[in-house]
Amino acid sequence: MSDEKPIFCGSGKKIEFVNGGHIIRLSISSRDVETMAQHLNDKGWVTVEVKENFDGKVTQSGFTHHCKIDTWQPKGPSKPTAPYKGPVSAGELTDEESDNIPF
Repeated sequence: MSDEKPIFCGSGKKIEFVNGGHIIRLSISSRDVETMAQHLNDKGWVTVEVKENFDGKVTQSGFTHHCKIDTWQPKGPSKPTAPYKGPVSAGELTDEESDNIPF
């Protein structure tokens, strides 16, 4: 875990529906947008975490969530991954692989 100070960039309210579903409605100011723009990675992306407020507290403005910029960066070059070969049928699995299926 880093000792970096968190970089907050917006707030959210959980909106619950009568059918049991919900959404998180985000409020992001122009200053928040500028902050996010300052933290774009080399591909032009920023990763933002939407988290429930500490201790589940609701702010005076009714916000239940907050947004924080994820500043984590991998150390060193990333390892290449194997190309996706598509879905595998049960007959193509080895005995060891089929023993690891959780169902």
